[in-house]
Amino acid sequence: MSNVDEELESLSHDVFHPEALAEIARAKEKNPSMFVSGWIEDDDAGVTEATDIDENPISRLLWASEHGKRRIIRQILADDPSLINVQDRDGYTPLHRASYNDFPKTIQVYLEGIIFKAFDFKIFVSFLRPVLFISVFS
Repeated sequence: MSNVDEELESLSHDVFHPEALAEIARAKEKNPSMFVSGWIEDDDAGVTEATDIDENPISRLLWASEHGKRRIIRQILADDPSLINVQDRDGYTPLHRASYNDFPKTIQVYLEGIIFKAFDFKIFVSFLRPVLFISVFS
C-alpha cells in the first residue's frame, strides 16, 4: 500500500475532516473529469416544455406549480380539484414542485380550504409534511 493510500485510508474514517476535504480538492484540481456528476445527463430528462402543456392539464398543473403560476393553477383545479393529487414520474406532487422552487404564495393556493378538501390524505401523510418542512426551513 502506498503512502497516499495509507493516508486516504486513515482519513476515510472522518470524511469531513479538513485534511480529507483538502485532499479531495487537490484530487479534483488534478483530474476534474473524475468528479463529473452522473446526473448531469439527466438534468433535462422528463422536463416538460411550456409548448407541450397546453393539451394536458396534468402536465400544465405540474409546470404551473414549478413556475409559480397561481392563476393557471386555480383555473385547472377549479375544473378538476382531484388533479391536486397528481404525481410526476418521480412521485412529486404539484405542491412539491411549488415548494422546491420556493413559491410560498403558490404553496398557499394548495393549502386553501376548498382545494384542500380534494387532497388525498395518503399523499398528505407521505408527502405534505416533508414539503412543508422544506418550505419552512429553506
